[in-house]
Amino acid sequence: MHYMESVALAWADEKITTVAKAKESTSLYHKNCFAVLKAFGISGRNPAPVEVNYIKKWTDEYGFTLDVILEACNRTIANTSKPDFKYADSILTNWL
Repeated sequence: MHYMESVALAWADEKITTVAKAKESTSLYHKNCFAVLKAFGISGRNPAPVEVNYIKKWTDEYGFTLDVILEACNRTIANTSKPDFKYADSILTNWL
C-alpha cells in the first residue's frame, strides 16, 4: 500500500492524470534506470532507491538525455573501474 501511495503522489506531482501518461512515464523510467545499471555493469537486480534518485535528478532536474547520462557512466567506469553513482553525479553536475 505504501508503494502505491508513493507512486500516486509522484504521478500527481508530475501531472500524470491518464492511464496513457502513466504507462509512458513508467516505460521511460524503466528504460532509463536499466540502461544506467547496464552501463555500470550491474545486472540481476532492480535499482536501489538512492540510485533511482540520482537518475531522476539527471533526467528531470538536470534535463540530460539518456545518451549524455550513459557517457558519464562510461567515463565513471573508465576513471574508477567501478560503478559509482556519486562520481557520475559529479561529472553530470560539472557538465550542467
